[in-house]
Amino acid sequence: LLPPSGPPAAVHVCRGSRRGGVWRGAMPASLQDAERNGLGLGEVPGEGRCLVARQDFAAGSVLMVEQPVVRARAEDVARHIEQRPTKFGLLRGGANLAAAHVADATQPFILEVETNSFMFSGKCVVFHVFSMLNHACATSNEENVCFSILNTGDKTIDEGLEVKLVATKDIAAGEPLHISYHQVFAEPVEKEERIKAHCGGNCRCSLCRARGSVLDLEQLGREFPGPGVCQLCRSGNREAKTGDLVALLSGAGAAYFGLHGRVLESRASDGRLLVRLQFQGREERLWLAASHLRSLGADASLPGLRQCGRCKTVAFCSEQCQRAGWKAHKEFCGEQPRRSWKDEYRELQLLRARFDGPEARQAANSSDLTSAFDSARRFVQVWTQPGRAPHLAAGHQAVQQALLLAIPLGTLALWRQLAEGVADRVLWSSVGELVRLHLQTVRALVPRFHIAVWTALHHVRGLLSLRELMPESSGADGSSVGDLVREFARHLDVAEVYDPDAAASFRQQAAGGPDGGLSSDGSKLFAEMAKDPARLAEFYKIDPEAPLEKKMELMSRLLTSKAADSSRPATQHRHHQELEQPAAGPPPLSPQQRQPPRQELPDHRQPPAAARPTVQQPMIEVVKAAPPVEHEPP
Repeated sequence: LLPPSGPPAAVHVCRGSRRGGVWRGAMPASLQDAERNGLGLGEVPGEGRCLVARQDFAAGSVLMVEQPVVRARAEDVARHIEQRPTKFGLLRGGANLAAAHVADATQPFILEVETNSFMFSGKCVVFHVFSMLNHACATSNEENVCFSILNTGDKTIDEGLEVKLVATKDIAAGEPLHISYHQVFAEPVEKEERIKAHCGGNCRCSLCRARGSVLDLEQLGREFPGPGVCQLCRSGNREAKTGDLVALLSGAGAAYFGLHGRVLESRASDGRLLVRLQFQGREERLWLAASHLRSLGADASLPGLRQCGRCKTVAFCSEQCQRAGWKAHKEFCGEQPRRSWKDEYRELQLLRARFDGPEARQAANSSDLTSAFDSARRFVQVWTQPGRAPHLAAGHQAVQQALLLAIPLGTLALWRQLAEGVADRVLWSSVGELVRLHLQTVRALVPRFHIAVWTALHHVRGLLSLRELMPESSGADGSSVGDLVREFARHLDVAEVYDPDAAASFRQQAAGGPDGGLSSDGSKLFAEMAKDPARLAEFYKIDPEAPLEKKMELMSRLLTSKAADSSRPATQHRHHQELEQPAAGPPPLSPQQRQPPRQELPDHRQPPAAARPTVQQPMIEVVKAAPPVEHEPP
C-alpha cells in the first residue's frame, strides 16, 4: 500500500450561486480547484489529455467534490453551457470530440454534452473537471475512481447534487484516473453505445484487450450451454485441466466463491492448479486443489447426467437425486414449450420500465409490487441453477439487473404491507436472500470502496431499518437479521465515505445490543399509528431511505398528535433518545486521515482481532500478478 505523500489535501466543494434569491444553477469546478486537491491534467500515450493524480491517494479517499449540471435532456444542458461557455472550457477537447459518434451535432455545444455526459435515473448529468476522466471498463485493472451517485432509482437526482470522486484503489502520484462510463451491470449494447459516443469505441482496458482470447476473464456476461453438474449433489463434472475456464467453489474461500478463472498450469507434485482470475478489479493467481474447481468447458459434463423427462432442461446424476430434488425442482418444472432466458429477460425489462423512477414505484400498490418482485426473483432462481442447460453466471448482467429490480420493489412492498397492518416474514426473508446474493457478487467483482458496494450496502441498510418496525413474532428470523447486521458492520469504512450519517446511525443502533439494537418499540409504535387512517396517510409520505432515527421521530410525532401536524415539535421516543448518545470511543477518521489498511485475504479490511469472529482460513496460495511467484501450499 502506498502511504500518502504529505498532509491530505482539503476537499473543495463547488456550489451553486444565488442572485437576488434566485437559484442560478451549479457553478462548475475549475482546474485550479482540481490542483488544490492534488489533481491535474496530463497527457497519456494512446489516451490523450486526462486527469492524473499529483500525489498518492489511499483507497477510500475523497479526491474532490463537484456539483454537476443536471437536466432532463442533453439539449437542455447544451443551452445551459451556451449561456456561460467560459465556465466549461475543458469540455472542448479536440481529440475527444473528433473521435465521438453523435448522430445530430447541429445544436451548439450538443457534441460536448453528448461526449461528456452521464445518465443517472433518467437525468443528463454533466461535469466540468470530472469530464476529464478517461474511461476504463468496470471491474478492469485500470478503473481506479468512481462517483458517489447512488443510482438506485428510488431517489430523484436534481440540481444541487454534490458528487464525490472516490478512489477505489490505491493511486500513486502520476497515475491517470480512470472511471467507467457505464454502470457495472449495464447491457452489452449500452456499454458499446456509451464508449462509442465518448471516445469512438476504442477501449484499451485489460478486459477489452483480452476479450475473445483464452485470457478473457469477463465475469459479467457468462452464459453456459451445458448443465455442468447434477442439480442436487453438484457431481457429474470432469476434473479441470490446463486451459479450462473454471468456477471457484466454496473450498477456494468465501470471497472467491462463484468467480471464474482460467487454469494456466498444473503441478505434478500435489495435483494443484494455477488459476488466473479477476478479483475486486485486479488480477490474481492462486494455486488451488482440483476439488475446489468446477470445469466450465463445453465438454465438462460427464455423459452420466440425465435430463428431467418433463421439462428437459435440468439434469440429475441419478434417479435418487431426481427424487430427492423434486420438491425444489417442481416449482420450475413444466410441460410448456421451453423459453430462452432472453425471452424472459425482455419481459423483465418491460416490467423494469413500468417501475422506473420513484414516482412510478410510489404509485404502485403492494399487490403490484409483490407480483413484480416475484417475477424478478423467479428469473434469478431459474436461470442460475447449475444443473440447467443453459444457465447464467451469478454475475451475468441479466441476473444482476433482475436483482436490482427485485430488491427495491420487495422492500417497498414490505413498507406498504406494514402500512396495511401486515408483516410478511416470508417476503422479508426472500428480499434478504436476494440482498445477500447481490452483495456477495458485487463484493467479489469490484474493489471495496466502489459505489457498487455501497449500493448493495444501501439495500442492506434499508432492509434493516424496515425490520425495526416489524413485530418480532412475525419478522425475519434472528440469524438472517444478524447476518445482514454483520455484513454492514464489516463495511462501516465504506459507509463513512459515501454516507457518514448512515455510518453514525448504524453505530448508534449497534450500541443497543448484539443484534444491531433491534427491539419491539418500533413495531408497537407503528401498530398504534396504523389505527388512525389520517396518520396512516401521513406515513406514506415518510421517505423509506431516511435514517432510522428520523423515521422514528416522524412516527412519534404522528403518534402523539391528534392530527398529523408536521409543524408541531417532535416528541422523542425513548428508544430514539437513547440512540442520540454517540457510542464510546474516538470520533471516526475522515477518508484521507485513515491509514491504508493491512491487506488480508479473502476479506482485506477485517474488524480488530479482538472482535473478529474465528473463521477457518481457506487452503489457498496467493501469487503476485507480476511477476508470477509460486509458493508451496500450506
